[in-house]
Amino acid sequence: MSNYDDIFANSQNENQVENAPQEFNKEDWVAKKQMEREQTYTMMNDMTEKVASDAQAFKQYLDIQSRFDRFSVGNVMLIASQMPDAKRLGDYEYWAEQGEYVKKGSEAISILEPGNEYTREDGTSAISMNVKKVFDISQTGAEMKDYKTSDTRKLLKALVKSSPVPVEIGDKLMDGTNAKYSTKAKKIFVRQGMEGEDIFRALAQEIAHADLDMNTKNNYVRAENEFGCYCTAYMICNRYGVDTKPFNFEKAPEMFDGKENKEVRSALGDMRDSMSRISEEIRKDLRNQNKNRDNTAR
Repeated sequence: MSNYDDIFANSQNENQVENAPQEFNKEDWVAKKQMEREQTYTMMNDMTEKVASDAQAFKQYLDIQSRFDRFSVGNVMLIASQMPDAKRLGDYEYWAEQGEYVKKGSEAISILEPGNEYTREDGTSAISMNVKKVFDISQTGAEMKDYKTSDTRKLLKALVKSSPVPVEIGDKLMDGTNAKYSTKAKKIFVRQGMEGEDIFRALAQEIAHADLDMNTKNNYVRAENEFGCYCTAYMICNRYGVDTKPFNFEKAPEMFDGKENKEVRSALGDMRDSMSRISEEIRKDLRNQNKNRDNTAR
């Protein structure tokens, strides 16, 4: 009788070799993570250069930042580089908590998140940045909900509530001026009798000026912030579905001419911070309006 025991013995040995745990090499792991960070920063810098030199790329950046108003400028640059149409991002764990799954074969988007604090060679403290892999809602089985409202009156009420200074009808505005923030009076004056979306666009820009004035330590100089507030107003309009056709960014590259990448991101960061503060107040008031409406309907 033939003896086939050796087949099972060989099979067992092969499985042991295939399934044997790989020895963890810390140096290789550190090198891999370092390479990931370097590639991510290169991607960020390349996109920053493009955004600063190309009007269309700049407008696309603003569109993405308006959707991700809580994301840093650097991470929005990374989103612009990898998936500019992204709407909502999360890692595997986030989507699992939502009861969703990431579709097989989906390519992750690399962003940066704060890691551990460390001490530089000069003795100062800093926070390390780690690469985080996330996926867009389009890479899952979830559906994107649209929370924008078509009620212009409701939006305008929320925008007025977001202002850090009083908003009043002004009867002495110069021709061609639809709204104006007065640094002296600490008020915003709005022209009477305009259409809703015209009011929203003009008021958003002036609220941006007021917001920066309230959050600037030194004396506020309006002329130095005209472009930034214009961009902030665009992002707010874009986020809440107000027509943005009147905005034009053809001259945007001139604003960043000669600036280093860090300077560009710093300037964009000021716009982002202002937009985020105003947007958060708008969100709060819209929620309160909806809550009051629901209570009234009962």
